[in-house]
Amino acid sequence: MLTLEPNEVMHCSHFARSIDLSPAGTAIAASVIAVIETPLPWPKPVFDHQLLAGLSGTFMTSSGPCRILASVPRPGTETGQTRATTFWRSSAGTVASEHVIADDLLGGFVAELGRTGTEAPTFLTASAPAANWSLVCTQGSHDICCGGDGMRHAVAVEQVAPDIELVRVSHTGGHRFAPTALTFPSGRMWAFLTEQDQAAIAERSVTTAELAPKCRGWWGAARGAAQVAEIAVWSHVGWEWDDAFDRQVRVGESGMVQVSGMGRRWEVEVVKGRQVPSIACNKPGGLPAKPGQEWDLVGLREF
Repeated sequence: MLTLEPNEVMHCSHFARSIDLSPAGTAIAASVIAVIETPLPWPKPVFDHQLLAGLSGTFMTSSGPCRILASVPRPGTETGQTRATTFWRSSAGTVASEHVIADDLLGGFVAELGRTGTEAPTFLTASAPAANWSLVCTQGSHDICCGGDGMRHAVAVEQVAPDIELVRVSHTGGHRFAPTALTFPSGRMWAFLTEQDQAAIAERSVTTAELAPKCRGWWGAARGAAQVAEIAVWSHVGWEWDDAFDRQVRVGESGMVQVSGMGRRWEVEVVKGRQVPSIACNKPGGLPAKPGQEWDLVGLREF
């Protein structure tokens, strides 16, 4: 069943599970992620918040697209200041940096981030601690699935996996996959997470093939077929693929996806699969529903 009955109501994430919806190809694609501590409550959209006024959730930097997320503030920030953590891809892997910014200079911080495409050095205070980061969407004002399933997941992870640096963030997209998270240093996005999944991701304690059905994609590949192809290679090669900082993913003119890294090269065939709706939570018939697209992996061949 890919639709609801006219009077049937359901949460979008529960509906997605009921139709075994594949999350592959739906991750954030970015070169830089900036997480700005923003006091609760958060409006919908979060950029209507007074602190974030005038900012855009997505913008281009000199190294590629940047995505800004709000996060729940940590204790200890002085009045009139906010803290931000930036993540960016380098030739040596993900670099995480911490920044302290006067509220009235937040626009300058974002402008400098755009110019450098890496971090904003004027506001840099420290390298962020080497950690397994998990940015979990918990914005209930945007969607009840992330506000409910996401929040419960965040609390559970904080209780059972204190070594994971869990950050509660604003809408990341794909609330039909709640609980959903973006993890670093891997730069992978996930669907339908459990606290056991989070520990396995951090510890690399299960095979990549076991976790692949929950992977939405890697932030260094474009949404859609490119992310699906990259997941296929990651699943095939194993965790060491996440340490291959020379990875390249490109959709060729024929539609075949070329994936390279670790001195190896694959050609991956990905085709469009089911047309699947993303329903409106708790609305009769799930309406208005948004169109959605699944992708099917046909095969991969290493050269």
